[in-house]
Amino acid sequence: MQDLHREVARTIAAFHHDSGGGDVYVRYAYTRGSGALDLVPAPDLTPLRVIIVRDVPEWPARHYAEGVRLAIPSIRRNPIEALNPSIKGGNYLNNILGLMEARNLGADECLLLNGEGKITEASNSNVLFVIDGAVQTASGESGLLGGLTKGIVSELCGTAGISYHETLLSVDDVRMAAECLITSATREIVPVMSLRLEDGTLLEFPIGGGETTRSLQTLYKEYVKDYQERNQESRLFD
Repeated sequence: MQDLHREVARTIAAFHHDSGGGDVYVRYAYTRGSGALDLVPAPDLTPLRVIIVRDVPEWPARHYAEGVRLAIPSIRRNPIEALNPSIKGGNYLNNILGLMEARNLGADECLLLNGEGKITEASNSNVLFVIDGAVQTASGESGLLGGLTKGIVSELCGTAGISYHETLLSVDDVRMAAECLITSATREIVPVMSLRLEDGTLLEFPIGGGETTRSLQTLYKEYVKDYQERNQESRLFD
């Protein structure tokens, strides 16, 4: 891990040398290594590490001021039995197809269902709902990537006395939602202003987020600031 930390810092330094500095987004991946072009990897391959550094994405300001628009596409999330979505890999074809269809429906982002019609996640974000005063989101058994930011939100809910549940959610469940929000490392917490269901029904949520969404946004910013202050020694660049 120390070796990885050192290499990430070196890559950031090289990126800053060319770009002039600023906050960055880091992604690293391990491949099985170089060798013969074959579906079955040779047993003696040496894994290769790839480190990607780029500027932190700038999401449209209206997404935070008003909210994003979601749509449920006909594309279903990869089933756990075929390619478990909890694997943080580089195969995004399923996500891309869902997002493309959602964009064609006039939305900003998709909300993927699994083969049983249960809620899973967006193309690269977790989706949470406020139902009967509690924050509810899809559980791992639905088939989705857990999400570090969503995990922090669950902790913040506990601290703030907000009920939080990871469960199996159906489309009928979310029809009763008062608020909706998405979470990811680069987006942080973003309100959702509408959700288009497959039958064309449009669910609308508070513009700019409801009370719970706005409260979690504030708590998250405070959490990040406190985390940075407590972990100065782990900084990868100044």
